[in-house]
This record gives sequence, C-alpha cells and structure tokens, in this order.
Amino acid sequence: MGDDLERYSLCEGHFRDWLHSGLTGCHFASTFAAKKPVRIDFYSPLGAIDHEQLAAFIDATAARELTAVLLFPELRTARDTVRVLASLSRGPRWRVARARWPRGYRKADSIALSLEWKTQAGAICDAMGLAPLGTMPITRRAPYVAIVVWGGPHLNTHVRAGPHVGVASAPTGLEKKAHRKLMTASDKRVRELLRLPPEEDPVWLRQVGFILPKASAMGLLRPSQG
Repeated sequence: MGDDLERYSLCEGHFRDWLHSGLTGCHFASTFAAKKPVRIDFYSPLGAIDHEQLAAFIDATAARELTAVLLFPELRTARDTVRVLASLSRGPRWRVARARWPRGYRKADSIALSLEWKTQAGAICDAMGLAPLGTMPITRRAPYVAIVVWGGPHLNTHVRAGPHVGVASAPTGLEKKAHRKLMTASDKRVRELLRLPPEEDPVWLRQVGFILPKASAMGLLRPSQG
C-alpha cells in the first residue's frame, strides 16, 4: 500500500505540473494548479470505485471551495476509460449520456459523451474529462485519464451562472480586472489550439466530458442513445 501511495503521489505531482505548464491553453487551469494558494485536491481510486468514498471526497472538497480532480494513472486505453465511466454511471449521482455534435459537424469514428455529477445541494455539474487519447480535444490530452469536478454551487461572481455548474463556477480569488484579463488570454489561446484538426467548438466542449472512439464507447450507451 505504501508503494502505491508514493506512486500515486508522484503521478498527482506530474499532473499538477502538466496543468500548471499551460499546455491546456487555459490560464485558469495554470493558476488553479499552483501549489499556493491551494485550489484543487486529488483523489486516485485504489482498486474498484467506492461510490460512497468518492462522493464524500467530492463533497468535502467543495466544502473547502476546492475543485476535485479524480486521477486514474493506471488507465491506458479508451476501453479502460469506458470501464471506469461504466462503473461511475452505476452510482446514484453520476450520469453518462451521448452529447450531440454541433450543427453541421460530426466525427464518424468518435462519440462525444457528457458526464454529469449531482452536487450535494442538487445542482448538476458538467464534469470535465481528460485523457491521453487522440480522439480527445487537443486541450484535453493529458498524461493520465482524469475527471475534474466542481461539487459546489456557482461561486464565481465574474461569470454568469448557467443551468449547470462546472469548473468555471469555482471561486478564483481574482479581482474583476485580473479575471477578465485571464479570461481573454485563455479564450484566445484555446481557440488557437482548437483550430488544429480536428476542429472543435470550445463553447460546446464545456458540456462534453469525453470524446472516445466509437468502437469503445458504444457499449456505454443504451440502445436508444446509439
């Protein structure tokens, strides 16, 4: 167990460094990944998903006004990722569904999936997935499979609240001017990166958890969703 914890701690540090490096294009991700002040906390399941333990972590993290990062360093393939999503979908507070492609745009070899988490207060969070897979948007191709969840209410006063909460709902600790500057820089860089083929819509991606190969993802969907 001690060796596992040390190894997972190393992976968490690597993932934090990756976020902080700015490779996602999002400057908010870079600031959130800084070690001080603490803005994120990690949970790396050892073995099978324990839904009660996972929920307790997300709820407790939100109570501290931190964003939860679920990290799965041992996953290697799209099928591995699908197995984790299938396990999560069996929990009472998760929902995995097919996300519709934007009008006039569709990838025949891939399926876009929404991943929703029901917060303790009852709001729905659009969880954000990351993975080292070519079907994922370039801004979400991380060194490990991960799921980022904001488990609290909308606390970012610089962003208009929507029907769902998400990572943008977490408090940033920034003044209005600094937040606007970071938002402008992030939007510009993300749009630049997403121009690389295959092109994706950054607004639509806010409601998308994962984009996975069709051959792997179809097993997650009910017949009516296929």
